[in-house]
Amino acid sequence: MDVFVSYGLNEKSDQERLMTFDNEGLIKTLKFLASFERAENQSDPYFYLMIWAILMMNLQDIAKFFWQHCKEPIPSALIASGIYRVLRKNCQPANRLLADKLFKAEKEFQDLACGVLNQCYTDHPDETDRILTRKRPRWRNLTCLEIAYQMKVYSFMSQEACKIPINRVWFGKISADNSAIRMVMSVFILGLLPFVLRFDRSDKRKALLVFDAVMAVYNMKWGIRAQLSFVKE
Repeated sequence: MDVFVSYGLNEKSDQERLMTFDNEGLIKTLKFLASFERAENQSDPYFYLMIWAILMMNLQDIAKFFWQHCKEPIPSALIASGIYRVLRKNCQPANRLLADKLFKAEKEFQDLACGVLNQCYTDHPDETDRILTRKRPRWRNLTCLEIAYQMKVYSFMSQEACKIPINRVWFGKISADNSAIRMVMSVFILGLLPFVLRFDRSDKRKALLVFDAVMAVYNMKWGIRAQLSFVKE
């Protein structure tokens, strides 16, 4: 990866000499992207070739060709979109034409990632959930959703296939089937929390333990108040 990063930044054609970037921020971000792939035994040469084509600025069609042969198309497309975003952000304001070109390429790779996801969700909805939430050793044990978040590909995270795993992260062990009324009641009446809210079956016992803890605190308060009132009398 570092070879392609260095080559992409140092080799300049006549057209590229007209393009100036904030190299410090660009190099820092690309080195961060270079650290994504950790497992050497899972190296993907087409992924590196795709990165090289992206850094050459004017080889977008070739970048898409290499992407089609990547071992993991969704993470690869998300990272490609993230690199295009960084390149666009580091363009000089005067290079409006180049910025528009990079923005178009950024959106195109976002669409590729969303297209693969939606096709998988249509054909195998249960398998799609596993694909989105599986930790990938090759990518620093990040999931596809985490990669999309770090690359700021929010259009990917807004897809229908991502709603269930995102809700699972948001609600934790609380079932997503709870109504708004149940949620509000549980906030104001903590003692009824395990009975008002629906939990996953595996966490019912944990909910009862929470109830016991709340009741213990409640009884302690009333015990202290009773003793104080007895002393006053």
